[in-house]
Amino acid sequence: GGAQFTATTEISAPTGFENVYKYQSTESMIHGKSFCGLDLTEYTTVTFAINTASFNFNQEATKELVGWMIFTLTQTATNTWSLVVTCDGEIIFEKTGLNGEYATNENYTNNALDAILYGNPSGFYPQAKDGNLTVYVTELRGVK
Repeated sequence: GGAQFTATTEISAPTGFENVYKYQSTESMIHGKSFCGLDLTEYTTVTFAINTASFNFNQEATKELVGWMIFTLTQTATNTWSLVVTCDGEIIFEKTGLNGEYATNENYTNNALDAILYGNPSGFYPQAKDGNLTVYVTELRGVK
């Protein structure tokens, strides 16, 4: 379930990525089910990028940016992840101890982006500044 992204060439992928996907809506945010449900247990590090006007970081910070945010998740222990987000080479958000085993119902998968980023505990998500939500994302890149 969740938002449907389609491939686009409207904007260029950031360095290190090849593909860009777009989602546009009048919703105020994208729900966690829209994050990838692939189990990432076998990966040590996963990287992807999001480009959107406003992003909520777990109710701890909201960033209004122009440009790509690079998300790097590192598995620091079994079912435990750390997150570092950069924009233009600057760290804009860091969080350790994210619980990978946060599949709260059948819509989520343990150690997938949907559980790691949406259930810890308030969630990380793109949000609309003005009722016009446009989100660009890249493919997921992983290191085993």
